[in-house]
Amino acid sequence: MAKTKKSYIWDGVTIRKARERAGMTRTELAAACGVTEGTVRSWEENKSAPHLPTYLRACRALDKDPEALLATA
Repeated sequence: MAKTKKSYIWDGVTIRKARERAGMTRTELAAACGVTEGTVRSWEENKSAPHLPTYLRACRALDKDPEALLATA
């Protein structure tokens, strides 16, 4: 049986909802990731996406598996 390959895309709404469920402000998430609050806002508005190391810091800060913060395409 052939395995189905998953494709993932960045979805700022997903990270915003995870941040809000975690009770974190943008400023708090930014501090945990080593970026500015404006950068987190940009992610949440789908204007940019984090580089992998920063993304993994966000996952740790939000206590989420990396796949959980991406949307499937």
